[in-house]
Amino acid sequence: MPKKTNKEKKTIVIYKPIEAIESKDNFPNDRIDGHDDYWNMYETRRKEIDRWGEKLGSYMKRKHSKTHKIRIVQHCRSTIKVLQGLTANDVVYIHSHGNSEKVGLRPYGLDHAELASRLESDGLPKENTPRLKFWSCHSGDPIPGQPDSTLAKEVGFKLKKLGYGKFTTFGYRGKILAVKRVNQKSKQVQDSNDSTVIERARSRRVRNDF
Repeated sequence: MPKKTNKEKKTIVIYKPIEAIESKDNFPNDRIDGHDDYWNMYETRRKEIDRWGEKLGSYMKRKHSKTHKIRIVQHCRSTIKVLQGLTANDVVYIHSHGNSEKVGLRPYGLDHAELASRLESDGLPKENTPRLKFWSCHSGDPIPGQPDSTLAKEVGFKLKKLGYGKFTTFGYRGKILAVKRVNQKSKQVQDSNDSTVIERARSRRVRNDF
């Protein structure tokens, strides 16, 4: 009788779309724009995302290690395509600070068009595309002045213009809360208008099919 083979694991990728800049000497002058404190602001927020990303990765491993491989990757300015080789069975968590219009770390910020281009340049497959979950604050909240649109939806529209096939994006309504304990029951999101309302991320998720 043929021996059973283990089912290949799916992949969960925690993707940080903003590159790491390790020193002020390497920080682009055009980003400082006359504000010397921008480097310190950037560095503080970057370290915050790194810590939260590690916690999120540990949480994912506890919850999904039997069925998924967990990877944490980051955009860099080299030719490395950190999202290459994924399939529609996989999930990419776009992990960053953000608001309803952009993801990023001040003074760095990517709007929907810039983020879509970055996903493309980082090797996101155009066919058999993985699901994209925007693990950044307010990614499922309406864009100011555009009540029927969200960042997660607009990125999807831009990806379609870049030649992507069928895929799904998910945004979240409210403020993403960092994972505090690896053994907590679920990921959590805080309501945008009432800080006392904290719910499971799934219940505040907005799905967009393309």
